[in-house]
Amino acid sequence: MISKQPITVLVVDDDIQALRLVSVMLSKTKFLTHCVSSADAALKWLSENEPQIILMDINLPGKDGFGILEDIKKNYNFLNTKIVAFTSIILQDDKDRFIKAGFDEYFHKPFDRKELLLFLEKIAGESTN
Repeated sequence: MISKQPITVLVVDDDIQALRLVSVMLSKTKFLTHCVSSADAALKWLSENEPQIILMDINLPGKDGFGILEDIKKNYNFLNTKIVAFTSIILQDDKDRFIKAGFDEYFHKPFDRKELLLFLEKIAGESTN
């Protein structure tokens, strides 16, 4: 089933090039991206919006991805939002730590467009046909 509404994706990453890359890769798709580069900007945006997916970098200056996740879980009732650890940390122990901390999924950097689209399709519950 193809969604007629865009699927909103919040991307939180302090690497401006990574934000631009994701934004360009998802342009002209059913995914509507909003990119921010800090915890404060993410939490401010989330106070007025509820995305379907959050791609959250772990290593952020100030409050890291775990801290933002904790704030989201404590302050927002986003039952239908998938929160994804979006990082270059790829050890199995780290993946397990992300899931135990409350992230719904893990997606690794670097990545290519097809891989990102297939991943987002899967977690959004959309058909990839």
